[in-house]
Amino acid sequence: MNYEMISVSISAGALIFSGFAFFYSRKYKEIEKRLNELEIKKRENEQIELKKAYLTAEFEKKEDSKGGYYLKIKNEGKSIAKNIKIKKIKGEKIEIIDKDKLELKHLDSGKSIKLFTITNFGADSKLTIELFWEDEFSKNNKREIEVSL
Repeated sequence: MNYEMISVSISAGALIFSGFAFFYSRKYKEIEKRLNELEIKKRENEQIELKKAYLTAEFEKKEDSKGGYYLKIKNEGKSIAKNIKIKKIKGEKIEIIDKDKLELKHLDSGKSIKLFTITNFGADSKLTIELFWEDEFSKNNKREIEVSL
């Protein structure tokens, strides 16, 4: 009788343990499935980012000139920016001298160009520009940037 009691207790314990194991294995599989979905989404987003160019702008003071600045346009994206157009929106008494560089055929990833600008007495402290470009992801990229002197 004592052996039967031990045998029943061991069987009951094994049944309870297998129930917990079954429940947690289902939970684990759900978590694993969700993690796999997130990993796939992350890789898809990385592939998309490889196709995008991202243009930024900032002023850089020209060391050998009073009132002279460079407007530095940089491609911080991972793709080449093509057919770039730069348009001044706002910025009284801030003039972009390098007019021939307002349209560019391309700008490689991590590269930048500098446009010489001058400011006159009473110039605004900010310049607003619009950037237009194409990349592998889209043909109609547009960004408006306000750049402070």
